[in-house]
Amino acid sequence: MPFHPHFRPRAWSIVGTLILVTLFVRLGLWQLDRAALKQERHDLMAGASSAPPLTNASDLRGASDLIYWHPVDLQVTYLANVPAILLDNQVNQGQVGYDVFGVVRLADGAIFTVARGWVPAGDRTTIPSIHNPTGSIRLQGILAHPPAPGIRLGAAADVVESIGLDLLRVQRLDAPDLLARLPEPIGELIIYQATPDGGTARTVAPAEIEDGSRSRAYATQWFTFAAVTLLLFVFLNWKRRESA
Repeated sequence: MPFHPHFRPRAWSIVGTLILVTLFVRLGLWQLDRAALKQERHDLMAGASSAPPLTNASDLRGASDLIYWHPVDLQVTYLANVPAILLDNQVNQGQVGYDVFGVVRLADGAIFTVARGWVPAGDRTTIPSIHNPTGSIRLQGILAHPPAPGIRLGAAADVVESIGLDLLRVQRLDAPDLLARLPEPIGELIIYQATPDGGTARTVAPAEIEDGSRSRAYATQWFTFAAVTLLLFVFLNWKRRESA
């Protein structure tokens, strides 16, 4: 006997499929929007990194998204009354140590935080030999965002320890007690020094901005889920019916 296709899905399967497909498509579109934003920021970073260095303090007043990752070559002076800052528990080439930060004044009086380099930690009683350069010095590096603060695990994360003569040890750069000791809050952009100085052993690299490829892959994944859901809906509800 001949068979004829019979497609009569139940109401609950139609509603469930519509909900899932709509959800998957919306998630895919959201990832495409994220991909476009990431790609735009990545392209800005790539363009800035290959541009000539900014040499005037006034150039640093531009919009942060335009000068992000831009090289700089400036004359600066370290603030003598601000201790060097040791950011604890920083891994560099597989070794635990401190990222060292300082505060400088530019020629126009603007204040900037500088990521000066990295030093090994040793045990907790070992005090790194760090000193602030004196006088006007040449500072070469790139502009980028400060390190992400991460998750705050209790009040201990905000403790600021005074060690040595002119050193502060912190777990986070946004600790309220640390910010109270600085002449200005740490800005949206800081200068990552190109070469270590003042006792630091290695440079500190800022986090790069990824391009949109990962988000585009996630979008493809969500759109695939939507397509598979539709195919399963049709397959499971498409039945053969025997004709008379």
